[in-house]
Amino acid sequence: LELEIIEFEKIIEARHITRSIENRAEELTAQSKRRKEVISSSAELSNLALRLYGLFLKFGHARNEKDLEYVQNFFESNLPDVDLGRLTFFEKIYYYQAHVWYSHIVQNFSQNFRYSSKWVDLFHAYPKMREADPTLYLLGMNNLMTSCFLTGYESKLKSTLEELERFRQAHEKSLDINSEVLVFQYYYTGLINLHFTQGTFSEGIQIIPKLDELLNQYSRYLDQHRILVFYYKMACLFFGSGDNTRALDYLNLIINLKAGSLGEDIQCFARFLHLIAHYELGNYALLEYLVKSVYRFLAKMEDLNQVQSEVLKFLRQTLHKAPQDLRSSFIELRERLQPLAEDETEKRSFLYLDILSWLDSKIEDRPVQDVIREKYLARRR
Repeated sequence: LELEIIEFEKIIEARHITRSIENRAEELTAQSKRRKEVISSSAELSNLALRLYGLFLKFGHARNEKDLEYVQNFFESNLPDVDLGRLTFFEKIYYYQAHVWYSHIVQNFSQNFRYSSKWVDLFHAYPKMREADPTLYLLGMNNLMTSCFLTGYESKLKSTLEELERFRQAHEKSLDINSEVLVFQYYYTGLINLHFTQGTFSEGIQIIPKLDELLNQYSRYLDQHRILVFYYKMACLFFGSGDNTRALDYLNLIINLKAGSLGEDIQCFARFLHLIAHYELGNYALLEYLVKSVYRFLAKMEDLNQVQSEVLKFLRQTLHKAPQDLRSSFIELRERLQPLAEDETEKRSFLYLDILSWLDSKIEDRPVQDVIREKYLARRR
């Protein structure tokens, strides 16, 4: 609209000798040029952010060197050369947004936190923009909370979650349905992640009945990827609390959901956790078939990494081992997996499931929840 007004003024100046302002024609030309630059830059940056988000929805985190190279080349070749100091509010937001999605895909979570913080801080600097575009503000809050979870910044996750709740309470009557659904998604995602971080799984499962109710209430507004993510997180809460039967209920919902290529990461790791839950329940007769099935699925998805391969091999081999030999097998598996947690192309497996804590629980013969809780408390000292 602003560009249209400027162009209209140019037409007037071209057709009439107004002499109202000296050099007005030059000013209008400069303004028009600047607005076109802003529109072009905004389109490039927002398109890049959107395309990166689409890549994440389809494939998840980079799975190997090939993925990393592809995403890096894609990002660098499509990122426009900009002067941050001259960018408008929305140009900056789109610039930060593109960096957030890029860093998320390549698992550079410290960079992800930095750009998520810049995104939210910009809204704090211009509070009226939260009212003008609550959706973009809420997206920034969600990405900030996710980066806090992935970097272990628990206090910031908690304070951001509280800020989100204050925003909801202050705008409860004015939020449209889109913003209302986003607040629901982001609040419960952040809350579950906080339970994961603190190792309070038994406490976390208390929110699931209400979450199920809200998922049904908002189902027509939610895409399948978001539903898959919630099901997986709910399954992880039950798994962490020791209720493997209920975990399987939600994992089966993911496995049976016809999602096509959407959420391939979630579909793969749901099957992975599905195996471990059956192992915990002692369903060994079923496991032999399931291991082969998961092997085939991961191979089809071209997603069989070293972590998964090691665990699948372990499960297949231990089915026939004597109970007294299992502890040493768990120790050996942990020793093989520990170095992979720092490997750029393998560490994504540990984002979806804290496999090392599960192994510790088997080695030490105590609940996985206690192991994770103890690690959390040790970090706080």
